[in-house]
Amino acid sequence: MVDLVEDLVSDTGNNHYSATAYKRFVSDAWLSVAKLVPGIVEAEYTASKPSGVAKVTTDGMSTIHHVDWDNEPLEPISPLQLQQWDRDWEQVTGTPRYYITEYLNHYGYVAANTTEFFEVYLWPTPDATGTVRVIGYKEPAELSNDTDSPDFPYWAHDAIVYEAAARVLEARSELRNPDLAKAYRVLRDGYIQALNNMYTNRMPNRVLSVGGPDASKQLSRDTSINATGKAGAGS
Repeated sequence: MVDLVEDLVSDTGNNHYSATAYKRFVSDAWLSVAKLVPGIVEAEYTASKPSGVAKVTTDGMSTIHHVDWDNEPLEPISPLQLQQWDRDWEQVTGTPRYYITEYLNHYGYVAANTTEFFEVYLWPTPDATGTVRVIGYKEPAELSNDTDSPDFPYWAHDAIVYEAAARVLEARSELRNPDLAKAYRVLRDGYIQALNNMYTNRMPNRVLSVGGPDASKQLSRDTSINATGKAGAGS
């Protein structure tokens, strides 16, 4: 991808930016493009939680969409709402019926040792062992090594290449060309639109329009949430 970006901005001899700088452009472009196709980076976290533990630290999720406890869906709630119900709400125990997200539901790039973006708090605090499941979007990992590959369909890697080239052309250097950067983003958006059309509807029995994406490319979870909102098989 670095070579392709250098070709697109006419800097194959690295006269303006080093190879290391182009790797940074590509990595930043990947983090940006991943936000535009969130369905690609969907993740599921499941764990057994002991009694008395309300905090659930997921495996690097940046946005939370669904939480259930022992296959029963939980409703989102804020600490302020709970404070209005009961000033001692943090001491309440029982079967969890709600979940609290701190700074979640906003895509953000955070340091590896920062977990507040990944955490969910159950309320009431469980008074018995149970299984929690969280579904959301995982945080895309930076590309730092030559062998790293974005968690993205290979045919759509050009979306990252065009975004990286646009960023190079918007930077303050002799390569600066904002008009060409806009053109590259139009090409980027074509791939993004195709990806969103392909991955936003995960129903295995969906009806495809003529000229739509190939049904064999659609994603489907091993576990799903049926019409009742409960986890398990069903559609």
